[in-house]
Amino acid sequence: MSTPVAGLIAGVKATWANPSRRNLALTVGAGLLVQLMLVITGPFLARLLGPAGRGDLAALMLWPVVLVQLGGLGIPAALTYFLSRGARRDETMRRALGFAAAQAAVLIALQVLVVLLVFDDRGAAVRDAALLTIAAVPGLLAHEYGLAVLQSRSDLRRFNVLRVLPTTLFMIAVIVLFLTSAGLVAVTLSWVAAATSVGAITFTLAFTRRAAVSDGDEPAPRAPGLLSFGLRGILSANSATDIIRPEQIALVLFLPSRALGLYVVALAITNLPYFIAKAVGLVAFPAVARQGEPGAARRVAWRYLWIIAAVAGAIVAFLLLTASVLIPLFFGEEFRRSVELAYILLGGAFFTAVRRVGAECMRGRGQPGAGTTAEIVAIVWLVGGLAILVPTVGLTGVAVALATSQLASLLLLSLIAARRGELHGADAAATLRAGLAGLAPAWARYRRR
Repeated sequence: MSTPVAGLIAGVKATWANPSRRNLALTVGAGLLVQLMLVITGPFLARLLGPAGRGDLAALMLWPVVLVQLGGLGIPAALTYFLSRGARRDETMRRALGFAAAQAAVLIALQVLVVLLVFDDRGAAVRDAALLTIAAVPGLLAHEYGLAVLQSRSDLRRFNVLRVLPTTLFMIAVIVLFLTSAGLVAVTLSWVAAATSVGAITFTLAFTRRAAVSDGDEPAPRAPGLLSFGLRGILSANSATDIIRPEQIALVLFLPSRALGLYVVALAITNLPYFIAKAVGLVAFPAVARQGEPGAARRVAWRYLWIIAAVAGAIVAFLLLTASVLIPLFFGEEFRRSVELAYILLGGAFFTAVRRVGAECMRGRGQPGAGTTAEIVAIVWLVGGLAILVPTVGLTGVAVALATSQLASLLLLSLIAARRGELHGADAAATLRAGLAGLAPAWARYRRR
């Protein structure tokens, strides 16, 4: 067996033998797989629906996701935190279920209202597709709660399979629909079916299957405690584009569907750093939370921050060099305008990736409000930028407003972390040296070849 292959196999075995590295590899791998499937799905959707139809689909999918992310009130993340910290499982999960039932009822009613107010006058096909999205709301909410429980157990095999499954089912459906030249209603139905079915499976596995881990010794948080943690961290786990998505809402309300179609294609090729950051953050949050000693927690946090900075930086550099070829090649010449938008959004993608992992580390330190504060400022910045730039610059102004808001969010989070004593230069340097030392043997083997 050749030396490179043997070295690769040895590296894989060493990674798999280390629980922390194995969890990170599984979760990052799942994030990469999701992004790969979105890359495959995107061109099929673009060529099937065209810029205007792609914009309509993005608008239809936008509202249920926004409602569930905001209406979830951060309770799923709170559930992960308290269960990871050793709270009594059955009692904690029972209290979370009370929130879930009430949230589902309210969010379904809100989605009905959105359908009536936003989509009623957009034509029969869009209106019919919008009615289908009402069913997606409980499925998306169930998926969030189920994944939160699995994450707290570090059951990352089931967690990652169920995280990837909705995208997998939707990708398969889109390819079939493309071959049959289906329309907007059929595509929307396939997305709703994937969301509801996987949501039901995830929720059932998480809440009815007995955990293999022992019950915690800490008291279960009361409902106000769950709500308080959730509300303080509701925006720290995701960026504004994940939850409120004001720039996409502005495009839906004030610009033609074609503009949103061009924008989501540009956003699609800039999503890879964020998906990897999301995967890294999912591992970093409970890993930091489990550290009892503050110095150890900071070093664990810095390890994940260095990883995401290196990986996201490399991806952004590659995409900046290739976007002008990739977008027309895969999505078609109709979407060439998306290249300009992608150049702007890629800078923001790097800032968001680092901020995402940093916010997860702060949540693991029991400070979910740090990320939320930074994100609120970013949203205010974004809304102000949209108000100024959309009337004057149009679609390009949307991309500029988003990218600059993401930079503002990262800078503010860094300032908050520094003021709270979480950004020790010695910890950062020690973690970087340890990481480089770990890479040294592999580099030496490469040089010898």
